[in-house]
Amino acid sequence: MSTQIPNDEHISDRDDLDGLTDDETILRTPEERAQLALKVALVSAALILFMIVATWLLRPEGQIMVERWPNGYTKTETTYRSQGRERQAHGAYRAWHENGQLKAKGQLAAGLKEGSWVYYEPNGDPDKNLSGTYREDQRIEL
Repeated sequence: MSTQIPNDEHISDRDDLDGLTDDETILRTPEERAQLALKVALVSAALILFMIVATWLLRPEGQIMVERWPNGYTKTETTYRSQGRERQAHGAYRAWHENGQLKAKGQLAAGLKEGSWVYYEPNGDPDKNLSGTYREDQRIEL
């Protein structure tokens, strides 16, 4: 009796397999080897995909949360950063009126308005009462 093993060596006698348990697999055919290779490739691909997703979810900057109006238009886009288990609004922020017109755009730093902010009326005209330069959520200049 001749049995083929993965490295294509032949075992001429079943006694040469002493020490192997019934749970250990000896691949006897090219089809069995191909099936194992496919399983290994699929598990590897799944692990790589998991690592990519986990890396993206845990990245410190750049997570964007989008809220929508009931009509489907975008309501807000807020950039977040993660610090440990906490997320904080930090970076670009944009908001829209329910009609789809841009309402506001600016930057957030630790959840507070910082720098130049521009606000718009629902018809698209600039809102000069709210637009200006902000520091720590307070308007300091028009």
